[in-house]
Order: sequence, then C-alpha cells, then structure tokens
Amino acid sequence: MSDPRAMARRELRLLRRDARQPWRRWPRRLGGAIVAATRAVAEFFRELILEIVGEALFTLLAVGLLAVVGALVSWGWARSPAATIVLLAGIIGFLGYGGYELVASVRRRKGRLAATAAGATGFVVLWASYVATYYVG
Repeated sequence: MSDPRAMARRELRLLRRDARQPWRRWPRRLGGAIVAATRAVAEFFRELILEIVGEALFTLLAVGLLAVVGALVSWGWARSPAATIVLLAGIIGFLGYGGYELVASVRRRKGRLAATAAGATGFVVLWASYVATYYVG
C-alpha cells in the first residue's frame, strides 16, 4: 500500500465513515483531552515541587547567613566589644552609603565601592523584605 493514491483513498474513506458514525471519533478526542490534562497537571506539580525546593534552599541560605553573622558578632563581642561596635557601625555606614547611592544620589558614580555598596544595600533590602513578608507577618 505504498501507492499515494491508494493511501489517500483510504484516508478519505475513513473520514467519510467517521462523518457518518460520530461515535467513532469521541474516544480519540477524549483520550487526547485526558493526555493533555495529565501533562498539564504533571507540569504544574513539577513546577510546584521545584519552587518549594528553591524556596527551602533560599530559606536555608538566609538562615545560615544570619546564624554565621550572629555567631561572628557574638564571638567578636566576647573578644572585644569595642571592635565589634566599630565593625557594626562600619557595616551600617557602608549600607547607608549604598542606600544613598542607590536612591538619593543625583549623579551616579561609576566605581567599585559605589556599586558594591549599592548592591549590598539592595541585597539587604530584598532579604529584609523577604523575611518581613514570610516570617514576621
């Protein structure tokens, strides 16, 4: 049955048969709908699981970073309270400078320090808003 005309006649005959007997078409349509729905549900659950895993990793990273900073501040406070206060004041000043460069500066500076400070401030703002959104409220 490699003759194209014979294949075309067979397909035409099947189409006419299906037109006369509509009950022959619905199992294929129903099967296609079930397959499409199954694929959509599987895709939804795959994305949901990946999002949950990503959120869990981000949460572990944020809590781990907070624990490391807290441990370092505690260790520094036990060794030298004055040095720890100076370090915290320096970090706060650095983040303040970054906030100024990010928001209030009329003329943007092109330098590594300004970019680093602005990036650190942006990171801290995003992290604090994440913590405030999901853990405080």
